[in-house]
Amino acid sequence: MTLSAEQLEWIVSEVVRRLRGELAAAPSQDASLTVSERLVTLATLRGRIDGIRSVRVAKAAVVTPAVHDELRKHGIELLRG
Repeated sequence: MTLSAEQLEWIVSEVVRRLRGELAAAPSQDASLTVSERLVTLATLRGRIDGIRSVRVAKAAVVTPAVHDELRKHGIELLRG
Protein backbone atom coordinates (compact mmCIF):
# COMPACT_ATOMS: atom_id res chain seq x y z
CA MET A 1 0.00 0.00 0.00
CA THR A 2 1.40 3.34 -1.04
CA LEU A 3 0.20 6.52 0.59
CA SER A 4 0.30 9.93 -0.96
CA ALA A 5 1.87 12.84 0.94
CA GLU A 6 -1.61 14.25 1.59
CA GLN A 7 -2.88 10.96 3.02
CA LEU A 8 0.16 10.57 5.24
CA GLU A 9 -0.17 14.14 6.47
CA TRP A 10 -3.86 13.57 7.26
CA ILE A 11 -3.07 10.37 9.19
CA VAL A 12 -0.38 12.06 11.27
CA SER A 13 -2.58 15.07 12.04
CA GLU A 14 -5.48 12.76 13.00
CA VAL A 15 -3.28 10.74 15.37
CA VAL A 16 -1.94 13.92 16.99
CA ARG A 17 -5.47 15.32 17.32
CA ARG A 18 -6.71 12.14 19.01
CA LEU A 19 -3.73 11.95 21.35
CA ARG A 20 -4.21 15.55 22.43
CA GLY A 21 -7.87 14.85 23.10
CA GLU A 22 -7.01 11.82 25.23
CA LEU A 23 -4.38 13.71 27.20
CA ALA A 24 -6.73 16.62 27.85
CA ALA A 25 -9.53 14.30 28.97
CA ALA A 26 -7.39 11.92 31.03
CA PRO A 27 -7.39 12.58 34.77
CA SER A 28 -4.01 13.28 36.27
CA GLN A 29 -2.44 10.16 37.79
CA ASP A 30 -0.57 12.14 40.41
CA ALA A 31 -1.89 15.64 40.97
CA SER A 32 0.69 16.34 43.68
CA LEU A 33 4.32 17.37 43.46
CA THR A 34 6.75 16.77 46.32
CA VAL A 35 9.73 19.11 46.43
CA SER A 36 12.65 18.05 48.62
CA GLU A 37 14.75 21.20 48.30
CA ARG A 38 15.13 23.37 51.39
CA LEU A 39 14.77 26.53 49.29
CA VAL A 40 11.86 26.51 46.84
CA THR A 41 12.11 29.10 44.07
CA LEU A 42 10.40 29.61 40.73
CA ALA A 43 13.35 27.83 39.12
CA THR A 44 12.65 24.81 41.33
CA LEU A 45 9.11 24.57 39.96
CA ARG A 46 9.80 25.56 36.34
CA GLY A 47 8.12 23.06 34.01
CA ARG A 48 6.86 20.89 36.86
CA ILE A 49 3.46 22.33 37.85
CA ASP A 50 1.30 21.69 34.79
CA GLY A 51 -1.68 19.61 35.91
CA ILE A 52 -0.61 19.77 39.56
CA ARG A 53 -3.15 20.51 42.29
CA SER A 54 -0.78 20.64 45.25
CA VAL A 55 2.91 21.06 46.04
CA ARG A 56 4.31 19.48 49.20
CA VAL A 57 7.43 20.88 50.83
CA ALA A 58 9.22 20.14 54.10
CA LYS A 59 8.03 21.97 57.20
CA ALA A 60 11.28 23.93 57.41
CA ALA A 61 11.54 24.70 53.68
CA VAL A 62 11.82 28.33 52.66
CA VAL A 63 9.32 29.15 49.92
CA THR A 64 9.86 32.44 48.12
CA PRO A 65 7.03 34.95 47.80
CA ALA A 66 7.20 34.54 44.02
CA VAL A 67 6.43 30.83 44.42
CA HIS A 68 3.48 31.64 46.66
CA ASP A 69 2.17 34.03 44.00
CA GLU A 70 2.69 31.52 41.19
CA LEU A 71 0.92 28.72 43.05
CA ARG A 72 -1.97 31.04 43.94
CA LYS A 73 -2.22 32.17 40.30
CA HIS A 74 -2.59 28.52 39.18
CA GLY A 75 -4.86 27.50 42.04
CA ILE A 76 -2.27 25.12 43.47
CA GLU A 77 -2.27 24.36 47.19
CA LEU A 78 0.99 24.52 49.16
CA LEU A 79 1.30 21.74 51.73
CA ARG A 80 3.96 21.50 54.42
CA GLY A 81 5.15 18.42 56.19
